[in-house]
Amino acid sequence: MRVRTSFLFAAVFALAMLSASICYTQTPSGARNKPPVAPVRPVTDEYYGTKIVDNYRYMENLKDPEVQQWMKAQADYTRARRRSIT
Repeated sequence: MRVRTSFLFAAVFALAMLSASICYTQTPSGARNKPPVAPVRPVTDEYYGTKIVDNYRYMENLKDPEVQQWMKAQADYTRARRRSIT
């Protein structure tokens, strides 16, 4: 009886792994793209003798065309990911 239970468990586990791998390979290729990378442009400020580095200060300027392009790419990536999981 114990051998049957072990065999049944192994068969169910193998079937689950197979179905998961099939689902993963059928995911649209656009959903596996990586999110857009924001360039690092360090700006250093000093507050009371302590230096603070802000690598993404330039992204505060929402009128900068490069920042707008990054935000659009990020939104497109997010939409594609959400579509792939719903």
